[in-house]
Amino acid sequence: MLSHFGVVHLTKLKYGEKAVVTAIRLGFNARKKLLTYGISLGTIVKMEYSPSFSSLVNINIQGKSFCIRKLDAKNIEVIKYSIV
Repeated sequence: MLSHFGVVHLTKLKYGEKAVVTAIRLGFNARKKLLTYGISLGTIVKMEYSPSFSSLVNINIQGKSFCIRKLDAKNIEVIKYSIV
């Protein structure tokens, strides 16, 4: 059974939490770049690392790890979930 925890911004995920992308509120060029990384609506993302002193967020998508700017991550809405 899938439990939903509500819509939050990607930056609000904690280490190890998974979520599904529900909205990307960025301009066309930024969305196009995220699409090349594999970030689109319905994609499952996992938070790997987000230091408070850095402007980057490290996430994992389909086994690939990469960093995006916190400024962009704040404009990506996700629904946290866990399998119960």
